Amino acid sequence: SRGRGLKARLRMGSLADDINADFEELIEANREWVKFKKELDPDCLQKTAAAHDPYIFWIGSSDSRAPSNEAIGTEAGEVFTYNNIANVVMNTDNGLMSAFDLRC
Repeated sequence: SRGRGLKARLRMGSLADDINADFEELIEANREWVKFKKELDPDCLQKTAAAHDPYIFWIGSSDSRAPSNEAIGTEAGEVFTYNNIANVVMNTDNGLMSAFDLRC
């Protein structure tokens, strides 16, 4: 049993290392995305930092394969999006009701 504990600790250590490596990869990918966006439009980040007052309130899917703005051909900031599972609208969903109250 002592050996199993050691294996478990080693496994957990490698999982933690994997998580940290994944996190660092995400941070680096974000840096690359910022660089790419700035090359396309040097003022893009200042524009998105400005007031966020889109006309459209979109209830979309949490499915990462279908980003809402790409599905309807808009840029970031043009649509206020609330993502949930299966696009279900229920008046007991506090997150949805809060987003709806904020935007509508």
